[in-house]
Amino acid sequence: MNIRNIDITKDRDTLLQFHCRTNYESGSPLVQRKTSFEEYTQIYLSSKGVEEYLTAFAKSLEDQRTIAEFREESGRVVAYIWVVFYDYSAYKETIAQIEDILVIPEYQRQGIASEIIRYVEKTTKERGATILSSGTGMENVKSQKLHKKMGLNVHRVEFEKRL
Repeated sequence: MNIRNIDITKDRDTLLQFHCRTNYESGSPLVQRKTSFEEYTQIYLSSKGVEEYLTAFAKSLEDQRTIAEFREESGRVVAYIWVVFYDYSAYKETIAQIEDILVIPEYQRQGIASEIIRYVEKTTKERGATILSSGTGMENVKSQKLHKKMGLNVHRVEFEKRL
């Protein structure tokens, strides 16, 4: 499997598709899940969220510690990881936050996500992180199982209600 850094200009469309999938899989069921993935993608790609995401992604690349990579198999992108760093000097902590992680369905259950998280743990620690953080949606059971398997613990629960 080939690992390569993401080029935000060259990889824009693929990056948006992967980010869109992570949002759909882990987002609020009250917002995302009332439509099919295809409908959600069309809505998302026509929203201001695209530019907000691309701006945040580009800004994160200014930090040399950021991990923004694709995994490719036979020239096809099969996995994506984006990790950013937050320094909390008053607490003497640096948090490496997994913003997005995704393995496409036909490559899931092959240990790729576990391999990526092990790589992220090693690399972020080498780059000064003292805590690894990640989140997922309540309905994304596969992701929850992966996080638990990899030793990440629940530290916050969020609530929502349709009004």
